[in-house]
Amino acid sequence: MRSTGMPPPKTQSRRDRSQRLPASAEEEDRHEDEEEHEPHKPVDKRKRRRNGIWLTFVALLLAAWTATMFINSTSPLVTAPSAVMPLVTICALPVIAIGVGGKHFVSTGIAAIAALLPWAMVAGYASSREAPVGKTVTVRVMSVDGSLGRANANAVAAAAKTYAADVVVITGLSSTLAHGLTVAGLDRQLPPLWVQVPSNQNTGIGIYSRLAISDLTSVDGLSRPAASGVLQADGARVGLTVAQIGGGTLFPAASRSADLKKLAAQKVAGASTGSFLVGSLNTTPWQPGFHSLEKAGWEDAADVTGKGLRPTWPSWSPLPITPADHLLVDQKIGVASTATVNIGGSSHRALVVSLEVPTG
Repeated sequence: MRSTGMPPPKTQSRRDRSQRLPASAEEEDRHEDEEEHEPHKPVDKRKRRRNGIWLTFVALLLAAWTATMFINSTSPLVTAPSAVMPLVTICALPVIAIGVGGKHFVSTGIAAIAALLPWAMVAGYASSREAPVGKTVTVRVMSVDGSLGRANANAVAAAAKTYAADVVVITGLSSTLAHGLTVAGLDRQLPPLWVQVPSNQNTGIGIYSRLAISDLTSVDGLSRPAASGVLQADGARVGLTVAQIGGGTLFPAASRSADLKKLAAQKVAGASTGSFLVGSLNTTPWQPGFHSLEKAGWEDAADVTGKGLRPTWPSWSPLPITPADHLLVDQKIGVASTATVNIGGSSHRALVVSLEVPTG
C-alpha cells in the first residue's frame, strides 16, 4: 500500500482532552471551597460603634419617656408622653431587637427597662380583690364623657338601656345635650336627679338614676362642676361623687393637681356602706396625680376586678390606649365587672361598672 506522505492523525489522550474541556463539576466545587476558606472581610469597627451610639441615644429617649411617670407637672412635655405610656413598649421593641442582633447590650438593657417599667407600675391590675363579706346588692353605673356636648344623645340612651344601668353620670354636659337626652328618652329610663350646666358653657354634669340619691349638692373647690350625694339601694347608703378634670387627656388644665388633691380627700356625709368616685378624670395610672388618689384609699374598679386596664381614650382607635375615665371605690365596695362602650360623638368610651354594695 502506497504511503501518501502525510503523518497519521494523532490520538488525543484523555488527559489532553480534559484540559481543553470546560471546567468540570469537581473543579467548580474546588473553587467554591477555596472561596469559603478565604479570610472574612474585616469588621468596620467605626460603623459598629456609630450604630451603637445612635441605638443608645434612642434607648435613652425611651427611658426619658418612661421617667415622665414620676414627674408631677402640667407641662405638655410631661403630661402628653405619660398619658400614652403603653406606646413606649411598642417603640422599644425594634430597639431591643436591633440591639440583641448587633450585640449592643447596653442600649438593649436600657430599652428593656423602659419597656417593662410602665407595666410593673400597673401589675396590680392583673390580680383581683376579695368581694365584700355578707349580703350585697349590685348597682350598675355608667359614666359618659359628653365631650363638651358633642356626644350623641341617642347613643347614650341606647347604651344605658343595653347595659341596664341603674345610674348614668355625664360630664362635659351642655344644655343642648341635656335637651337631646330628654328627647332620646333617657329620663323615661332613669329620672334626672341632678342636671347642672353653667351659663353658656358645656362643662356641666348630669346624674340620672332609678335609685334614690339624697343630699345631692355641689362639691366646692374644684375648677369644674362636681356633685355628691348618698345613693340608697336595699338599705345601703353609699357615697357618690361625680367629678371632671379640665383640659384634655394629653394636655390637662393647670388646675388638675389641685383638683385631684381635693378629690382624694373627698368625703360624703351620711355614707355608711362605702363610697365611690366617678367621672372623666383625664388621668392615667402612670401619672403622679392618680397615685395621690390611690394613697388616699381610692382603688380603680378595673384594679379591683383584676382583669387588666380598661382604656377609654381615644374612642376612635380600635384599641384605646389610655385609661382616662375612672370609677374608684373605697375598701367597703366590691366590683363584679367593668366594661367600655363606644358612644357616638364622644372622644372617650363610656365606662360601665357593676358594683357590689354591702347592704348592712
